Amino acid sequence: MADLNAFIQWCIDTCNKENVGYSQTYRNQQTVNGITYYDCSSFVNYGLLAGGFTTPGYAPDHNAFTTYTETGVLLGLGFEEVPITGEWKAGDIVWRSTHTEVVYSGGSGQGVTMGAHTSHTALARQVSINSYTSNTRNFSKLFRYSGDGGSEPVKPPQKVSMYVIAAMCGNFMQESQINPGSGRA
Repeated sequence: MADLNAFIQWCIDTCNKENVGYSQTYRNQQTVNGITYYDCSSFVNYGLLAGGFTTPGYAPDHNAFTTYTETGVLLGLGFEEVPITGEWKAGDIVWRSTHTEVVYSGGSGQGVTMGAHTSHTALARQVSINSYTSNTRNFSKLFRYSGDGGSEPVKPPQKVSMYVIAAMCGNFMQESQINPGSGRA
């Protein structure tokens, strides 16, 4: 049975693991020289598998789906396209024709996303939770699971690395313009 919380937790755990990188060549969860690789769409595919979703014709028995085929797969799994300008929620999947990610924390028409980003950065940032907010300039479609339990609120993640907590605190401080050294909020 599909479990959106297990999907989200796998994504968080994978983003926080050492030795996870981005590669289109080794995108199918292949481990080479101690590094396990994903590209953006295979990250989503393997996350869905970890959440109990099945993707017939794709991973784990075949190559993971691509951004080109992803939207059809998501709709077949019980996701529905919702307005990209509406509320983004944890576990939603954002998409554009060349890239896809998973919403870590949401907001109105925006959210912090996580996924496999690029090989053109340090290994620790290739597959990670972003330290910035994405919005409708970054993505054109938003998909939300509408199957069993899809309307229930997603429980917040239980395990978060210190790096993620520091990034969130820094983001809160920057956006709120609170000066913690001033002694007043």
